[in-house]
Amino acid sequence: MKKQETNTQKEMASKLKLKAGIACLGLFALLIVVMLITSMNGILLSLAVVSHISGMYFLATSGYAKGNFCHNNCWSNWAHKYSKDPMDPRNPFYRSRHRLN
Repeated sequence: MKKQETNTQKEMASKLKLKAGIACLGLFALLIVVMLITSMNGILLSLAVVSHISGMYFLATSGYAKGNFCHNNCWSNWAHKYSKDPMDPRNPFYRSRHRLN
């Protein structure tokens, strides 16, 4: 029973960090829009930088960002699947420039 409680607490902490990260990044976007509309760039720029850094920190430390994002479609995984030969029909660059019927 104790292990299940700790997993629930970890999940709640991860969700809280995720929500805090999204809120900080939303504040960052709002500050950027306000900076573009008004001419108060001094203090708003420093607040935007702090909110962006804290939002990225919260997102990175939440449990939801620790997975492997480049599982199937990342460039590093994509590059080794295809031949380096530009005239190989399996190469997507070849297929994008030559129609195969």
